[in-house]
Amino acid sequence: SLLTFTLYQVFAMLANVWLSVWSETEVVNGTQPNQGYNLGIYAGLGVLQSGIFVIA
Repeated sequence: SLLTFTLYQVFAMLANVWLSVWSETEVVNGTQPNQGYNLGIYAGLGVLQSGIFVIA
């Protein structure tokens, strides 16, 4: 339906935006702070996107 397609696109866009924000995070002492948090958000958006795909 139109709603599920729209939600799928919204989650895809949010994942791309989050990946851009994450990749611009400054490196401190050779590592990125909050890497687990960033990965969790990105993975969560991917799970939501996959769930919407299954529903559609």
